[in-house]
Amino acid sequence: MIRKMMLAAAVCAVLLTAAGRMQVSAQSVYTIGSVSKMYVTTAAMQLAEQGKLDLDAPVQDYLPEFETADPRCKDITVRMLMNHSSGLMGTSGIGSILLDDRSAQFHDTFLDCLRQQRLKADPGAYSCYCNDGFTLLEQVVERVSGMDFSDYLAENICKPLGLTATGTLWNQFRTPDRVDVQLTNGVYFAPEYLDEIGSGGLLASAEDVSRFGAQFFTGNETLLSDASKREMRKNQAKGEFEDQYGLGWDFVSFADYDAQGIQVVSKGGSVLHEHAELLVAPDQNISVSVLSSTGSSMMNLMMAQALMDIALEEQGITVTHSTPQQKTTLSAVPESYRQYEGLYGTGGEQICRVTFPDMAYMQIENLCVTRGRITQYLYTDEDCFVRMEGSVTSGYSRQDPKQQLLYFRQRGGRDYICEDSYELVRQIGAGYIAQYALQRLEANPVDAAAQQAWDARSDVRYYIYNEPASGALYLDGGRRLHVTEGYAGNAKILDADHAVSAMDCPGSTGRDLHDYTAFRNAEGEFLQDSNGTVLLSENSMPVLPADLSEVPLRTQQAVWYIIGQDTANRSLTLSLPEGAAVHVFDRYDNLIWSSKMLSCGDAVPLPAEGKIVFLGMTGSSVTITS
Repeated sequence: MIRKMMLAAAVCAVLLTAAGRMQVSAQSVYTIGSVSKMYVTTAAMQLAEQGKLDLDAPVQDYLPEFETADPRCKDITVRMLMNHSSGLMGTSGIGSILLDDRSAQFHDTFLDCLRQQRLKADPGAYSCYCNDGFTLLEQVVERVSGMDFSDYLAENICKPLGLTATGTLWNQFRTPDRVDVQLTNGVYFAPEYLDEIGSGGLLASAEDVSRFGAQFFTGNETLLSDASKREMRKNQAKGEFEDQYGLGWDFVSFADYDAQGIQVVSKGGSVLHEHAELLVAPDQNISVSVLSSTGSSMMNLMMAQALMDIALEEQGITVTHSTPQQKTTLSAVPESYRQYEGLYGTGGEQICRVTFPDMAYMQIENLCVTRGRITQYLYTDEDCFVRMEGSVTSGYSRQDPKQQLLYFRQRGGRDYICEDSYELVRQIGAGYIAQYALQRLEANPVDAAAQQAWDARSDVRYYIYNEPASGALYLDGGRRLHVTEGYAGNAKILDADHAVSAMDCPGSTGRDLHDYTAFRNAEGEFLQDSNGTVLLSENSMPVLPADLSEVPLRTQQAVWYIIGQDTANRSLTLSLPEGAAVHVFDRYDNLIWSSKMLSCGDAVPLPAEGKIVFLGMTGSSVTITS
C-alpha cells in the first residue's frame, strides 16, 4: 500500500492548494495543525513502553511545577491530556502563532499562564477538545526524555521513518518547500509558524504525513507496538453525541466504515489559514493525508475519505456513506417542551434564546449576530427538531439540505441541545456531525451596577493588545461580547468587572473557554482574558491624527488608531524598522492591508471608520513619510 499511500498524498496536495505564487507537490511543506497531536502522543506512548512514563500517573509526578489556581489539577493524569478530559480551559498562552518568525516565548511562559486559571470541569469527567493538554504533554515528554521536543521528534520519530520534510519552527524554518499562507480572498501572506508544537506546530509534507500514518498499520512496529496502537484506538466516548476520541485521535469510529467491519481513525488539524487531515485504516494498510492552504479541515476530511474509499474498493470493499434524509414533520410541538425555553450558550462565546412560538415550532435566536440570527425548526415524528430554510410562519419553508436535527438531552443536572447534521462539501460529499451544540444557562440575576457596567461593553469590539509584533492573531480583528441578562456572551457576570464562562459541555462546543476581568489605566479600558490575552476596547482608541509623522512602538503593547474623517480614504507611505508590523482593517474588521502580505505595495490605504495597528519593539518607531 505504500504506492497508493504516496499517490493519495500527492493528489491532495495539488488539488487543495489554489493555483498562484508557487507550484505544490507531495513534498510541499505545510503547518499541519492538530495532526501534530499524533506525534506527541506517539512520543508519550514510546516513553510508556520504555517504562519511563505511566499514563495513569498524575502529571505533577513528572512536572511538579505544573499547577493551576484550581487544586483539582493534582488529579490530572497523563492519559487525560491525550483524550481531552483534563478539564483545562482550552487554548492558552501568548506568542503561539507567528508570521515568518520564531520565538520560544510561548513555550517558556505556558506554565505561568496555566497557574492563573481554574479548571472548567473535574479531571476525567468528560472529553472536551483541549489544545493545552497536548502542549502540556509536550513538556512532559521533554522532562521524561531529557530532550527538547524538536530533538526528540527528529531522533525518535523522523529518523526511523525517514521523514526528511517533517520538523518544527526550530529545524524547518523558512525551508524552500514551505508553502505561503493564502487567505480566502486569494491574498498571500508570510508563512505561519507555531511554538505550541505538541498541540499544533509541526511542519510536514503530505508525503511525510502519510508515511507517518503508515506506522499505525497493524504489524508495523517501527515506532510502537501493536498493543500501544490498539490502546490509542480505544473509543473514549462515554455516551451519545460525545466525540469519538481515542488517545490523540479525533475519531476512532465512523459508522459507515464500522458497518463494513473496518476501523478507520482520523486526526484533523487547522491553524489560521492551513488545514490538514490524516486518515488511517490500520488493518487494511491505508494511510491518506490531505494538506491545504485555505479550505477547511472538514473539506480535507471529506477528500481523505473519498481517497480512502477508492483504496478500499481496490481491496474489494465497498463503503456506502449515509446521506441526509427528509424527516416527517408535525404541526405542533408537545407542551412538555415549553419548559426548555430560555437562554443557551454555544461555541465561540455566543448566546442564543430558544422559544416555541404558539408551540408550533422551535425558534433559536442568536443574540450575537445581526444577519441570519433566527433559525426555525419543525418537530418530527422521531422526537427531534429539523432545521427549516425559509419562513415556517409564512408557509414557505423546506428542510435544510444539511438535515440538521436537534435533540434535547440532560446530563449532570444540566439541559443540552444535541445535534446531528451533515456538512456538505461541494463535489466531494457530505460529512456527518454529531455533537453537543447548546447548553442551557441558568438565570443569573446581578445588581444593577454590575449589569450596567457590562451593558456598556455590549457589542463593543475589543482588540488584541499584548501579542508579539509578528503575532498572527492580530489578523483576526476584534472580538465582541453581546451582553444580556446576567451574561456577557456565554460568560456569567459576577460583578462590574468580572465574568466567568458558564459552559460545562463535552466535545468542541465547550472548548477554549474564557473568563474576563475588566481593568482601566491611562490608555483606557481593557479586558484580561484568562488565556493570557489582553484586549483593548475600541472606545479607548484615539483617532489617527492627520499630521502624524512618527509612531513610537512598544514591545507587546499594540498602538491602535481609529481612522477618522480627517484621514479617511487617504493612503500613507511608511518606513518600518526591523521586526515591526502594520495591519489595516475596514469598518467591518476585514483585513485589507498588512505589511505581512506578500506584495503588499507601498501605499497603505486608510478606509473610513476602519482601524490601523502599529506593532514592534520598544525603542523603535514607524515613520510616516507621506
